[in-house]
Amino acid sequence: MKLQCTDDLRLTNMAREAERQWEAVGLAEIEVEVISRSGLIQRVVGAVSDRPAFSGDFDVTCWRVGGESEPWAQLSAALGPVKTSPLNFANIEDERMAELIEILQTVETDVTRRSAVEEIMLTMAAETPLIYLGYSSSAIVARTNVHGLQPWLLPDGTEIVGQQGGVGHFDEVWIDG
Repeated sequence: MKLQCTDDLRLTNMAREAERQWEAVGLAEIEVEVISRSGLIQRVVGAVSDRPAFSGDFDVTCWRVGGESEPWAQLSAALGPVKTSPLNFANIEDERMAELIEILQTVETDVTRRSAVEEIMLTMAAETPLIYLGYSSSAIVARTNVHGLQPWLLPDGTEIVGQQGGVGHFDEVWIDG
């Protein structure tokens, strides 16, 4: 199989380690192909003109999904109808997943929503081989007159203004004087 990954050094190293491990246990013969980020996106997501639309063209790929935002926003894009959802990189589409996405969109109860996310993630793990990794080391840190970023606790308990994971929602940020 070809394992495609971007030219990001961390991801390339991860791909080479996956190649080493898969070959060591005899699961597959792997060829790592390093391509540009835009090339990777085109191959994974595909295009509306593909038949079927957004079908992608790859054996195994590096692909980052995740974040700290609303689970419905991310999962509805990642599990939407294959023909119209370019972010459905795994091409998973079934009635139960659609029902779970609907629960995330319409139900406010934390327990029910957590249960829906759990079932979604267990289904994805069973249907699509995924490797879960942590965030790249990044953060957004600001002065105390910047508002709208979530507080962040340092290991010593000090609270600072910032956002873990380096993801800021700047449409919600403002500065005092």
